[in-house]
Amino acid sequence: MPESTVDGLTVAALTRVLRLAVVLVGMVTLIGLGIPEVLANTPRYAHVALEWAAVSVITVVAVVLCGVLWARWEPGWPLRITLLAAVYGASWLAVAGVPVELLASEAEWSYGLVGWFALALLMDRSPLAAAVFLSAHASVDVLRLLWYDQDPVRGSVVTVLVLTEQLTVVAAVRVLRRIADRARETAAATARGRTAEEIAERLQADRRARYADLADTTGPLLARIATGHPVDAETRRRCLVEAARMRRLFAEDDEAADPLLHELRGCADLLDRRGVTVYIGTCGDGPTVPADVRRALTDPIMRTMIAARGRARVTVLGSPEEVTVSVVADADPGEVAERPAAGVRVTRFDDDGQVWVEATWRP
Repeated sequence: MPESTVDGLTVAALTRVLRLAVVLVGMVTLIGLGIPEVLANTPRYAHVALEWAAVSVITVVAVVLCGVLWARWEPGWPLRITLLAAVYGASWLAVAGVPVELLASEAEWSYGLVGWFALALLMDRSPLAAAVFLSAHASVDVLRLLWYDQDPVRGSVVTVLVLTEQLTVVAAVRVLRRIADRARETAAATARGRTAEEIAERLQADRRARYADLADTTGPLLARIATGHPVDAETRRRCLVEAARMRRLFAEDDEAADPLLHELRGCADLLDRRGVTVYIGTCGDGPTVPADVRRALTDPIMRTMIAARGRARVTVLGSPEEVTVSVVADADPGEVAERPAAGVRVTRFDDDGQVWVEATWRP
């Protein structure tokens, strides 16, 4: 699993735990303080039925939130808005049943309670949304106090205490998300660096292997040239083979849409300088051919092209099932030698000064 995904799951798990804690705080406050206050102040309420209606609505919201948390389900906006509307409606019901003189007192049990359930719904969203909702909830009391010419200081003190407590949770969630974002960025940068190092190591290992393969044949050839006669036909042919292999090696490092075709064209360019006409045709799109398979496919074709006296025709056929490279050249059959390679089938026919070689690879 990618590190970014792991980080995302960790943040989601921490947010879920924090939401559960907030819901539990709200439920404990409802059961331990809210309901006992309603029972104790029943004779003092103007409309006690509104208080019990508010208690019922908040209880339903708490049960729904517990179900969501139990199912490990992320609530969508339709459910969030519905529950927020229910919470805000319960706040109005509870305040409407409390006489003005009891506002911001213990009899107003909902004032410090409703905000916890709103936080549980908004804590993983914008902090501004939670702050706006809590402020709107607190404004209900302040507006009633001002409307009935009551001292707003009493309500303001309680409001500051409640909002400070609940907005601290909002700030904690915000800090958690920032830490998670930084951790995700750091993990992504580390993964990119590790990937770049692995790619560089693999490229270096591949280059070392290819140069070692060249050294096995080029080294003895150079020693033979130093001690023998460069004009010897076999020596010249071997020089051309090694030059073509080097040309292919250099072409492997190029960025090309079709690496196989690009490497064949590199060999053809070398022969063109010797006056040999090489035609390369393609038909169909085949699967991506790995570098080692490309070498096995092009090696017998390259050796046949080098043996050509005047012209060679190369054809690349691609299909989902196989890739085939063939060549027809006016060459001396005795000068064409194939080197068998694992995974590649090589077929050859000689006919009246013409040599046909075909190399086929099936994924």
